[in-house]
Amino acid sequence: MKSQFSTFLSKTDHTLLAIICISFVSLLFRIINLGSRVAHWDEGRVGYDILRYVDTGIWQYRPIVHGPFLPQINHYIFEFAGANDFTARISVAIIGSLLPLAVWLYRDHLNNRELIALSLFLALDPLLLYYSRFMRNDVIVAAFVFIFVGYCLRFLSTHKPQYLYYASAFLALAFTAKENALVYVAILFACTFLLFDHKLFLLRDKKPGWTVIITETLSRLSASIWHWRRHLLLVTIEFIFILFLFYSPRTGSLGGIGIDHIFSHPLILPSVLSAAIIDSASKLVAEWILGPSTDHAYLPFLKHYLLSLLNASGALVLLSFIGFFSDRYGGKHPRNIVALGFYWGIFSLFIYPLSIDISSSWAVVHTVVPLAIPAAVGAAIIYDWASESLTSNDKIGASLAIILLLLISLGTIGISISTSHVNSYDESNFIVQYAQPDANMHATLQSIQVASVSHSKLDVLFYGDYFLVENEEDAYILPLRDGEWYNRLPIPWYLESYGSTVDSTADILSFETILEDQTPPVIIARSNEIDEIQPFLSEYHQIEHEIRQFNVDIIFFIHEDYFIAKN
Repeated sequence: MKSQFSTFLSKTDHTLLAIICISFVSLLFRIINLGSRVAHWDEGRVGYDILRYVDTGIWQYRPIVHGPFLPQINHYIFEFAGANDFTARISVAIIGSLLPLAVWLYRDHLNNRELIALSLFLALDPLLLYYSRFMRNDVIVAAFVFIFVGYCLRFLSTHKPQYLYYASAFLALAFTAKENALVYVAILFACTFLLFDHKLFLLRDKKPGWTVIITETLSRLSASIWHWRRHLLLVTIEFIFILFLFYSPRTGSLGGIGIDHIFSHPLILPSVLSAAIIDSASKLVAEWILGPSTDHAYLPFLKHYLLSLLNASGALVLLSFIGFFSDRYGGKHPRNIVALGFYWGIFSLFIYPLSIDISSSWAVVHTVVPLAIPAAVGAAIIYDWASESLTSNDKIGASLAIILLLLISLGTIGISISTSHVNSYDESNFIVQYAQPDANMHATLQSIQVASVSHSKLDVLFYGDYFLVENEEDAYILPLRDGEWYNRLPIPWYLESYGSTVDSTADILSFETILEDQTPPVIIARSNEIDEIQPFLSEYHQIEHEIRQFNVDIIFFIHEDYFIAKN
């Protein structure tokens, strides 16, 4: 076994081995204490929705909670491994750790030092690390598009058709993750146009003229499309099939138009296909293009986006400028991949504040991933400076270059550890989105779990107008018209995973009756609505938690029989 492993090491490219090791470290950084942070509001909403899907078998695409990738994948994870904060995030963590491994696809366009630097940036960047430990789609779609571009580059380098199929699959998966895959495609088209303009500019004084070059390029493109027409047809079918699998509605025991009933009712296939592709596209357009989701002032969103980017990934941004301008103006042959990454990142920087519905740091990952490409070139330049200075006995140059590399690497790692592992809650952490509960809820949630298992009557009672839902059964399948239910998040995610029975009231007489008849072990109210009920709760421990960063304080009353003190 040892000799086989030694043979493998000797035959494997050392750069590839380094990238594999970086990816493994990346995975460790993402899964260590993955379930330690209390769920964010958004994680709670999506997690609850998936749990209801597991229970009922009913699911349909809702653009406001983004694509079907997480519901369909986590549906099986929850069934197999149970539902908790770790299992909710593990799929995102694994996909996030694929980013540094996918760097190998770019090997024909970057040198070994640049590949390793790029892999390190994608493994350790603070924003990518934090949101790889978060049940959201942003890192997923960024990773899938990065892999898609990598396979496109492999196809252009090798002309092997299998890379077309891989590229199509990952682009389709990107569309199943989040609707902003459309933004990615638009930006990549714009970047391709700029790269073509580069070519025209460089050849402006040469013959044949630019009009002839455009004509010849279009002719070659048409010929290539015709040459690869069969493969292009098949990859289009593959793309649509993947969308169909993920976006098709599931109707469970209700029956009707659902992919889960195709085998028993084959004639519904056209209707299911229409629901998956046409209806989903219509919903997407109505919500994210024609709807009110992006009606907001641009400059405040841009300011927050920029501050998040610079605070978390300032070194990467600086190195991306160094890498881009050095490659463009410092060498004889500027590389398209470096310009592509830079343009892609800059386009994202200015477009995403316009296209998002709330100002949050998770959107910034869509700028970090492409800017990591020119940043890797910039980091490699500093490394080469250090290496050349050492070779030529230039102690000052070597010292400066090494100090710069240490500042960049230690600063990035320090911010990543601080924001993702040491302080993943507090509002002083500029990466944290404001709907993140405080760090001290675990013991309270554990008390609720124990009560839900042990108590035979009503487990949890919400009190007050802030949490009031007229009919709790309305939460059987989301969305709810009763907006107060959403004020409870992320608590419903935990209650559903514990199997808790839940009710609510805002009437003090009703509260007294429920308390006397059912003695719920857990009562939850907003801090400004507890004065009326406190006199009745002498047997309850009172614990205060902040479920948003901006003074949304709630009080948990835990009956003394079920109270678990904080460790």
